[in-house]
Amino acid sequence: MVRRDPGDRAELVHELLRHFGQRGWTGALRLLGTDGQGREMLTFLDGHVPWQSPADRASSAESLAGVARLVRRFHDLTAGMPLAGDQEVACDNDISPKNTIYRDAGEGMRPVAFIDWTRQRRAPASTT
Repeated sequence: MVRRDPGDRAELVHELLRHFGQRGWTGALRLLGTDGQGREMLTFLDGHVPWQSPADRASSAESLAGVARLVRRFHDLTAGMPLAGDQEVACDNDISPKNTIYRDAGEGMRPVAFIDWTRQRRAPASTT
């Protein structure tokens, strides 16, 4: 389990993580609640996060295709939800190798989940 202080957009992030959990998506952490000190309690996802060098084992064409599949599923899961506002889907605004967990199941590093949802924003209301 991971414990961390909630960010500025904690309510929004919690809504999103609960939504993913209710739909059984394994591409994101699970929100377990908050502790007595007000910290978020999240599941720990084992794997490799390429913090300094995105090309250090996670830059194959297969890994890129895996990221595209994760993004597609994220968008499918947020289509039409209140978080997307009047937009088609919600957007993360910070998907990158340093916010992606990779694992090697014998065929090289493949993305399995996104982390760091703190840049998530509510979609603005349309002005048209």
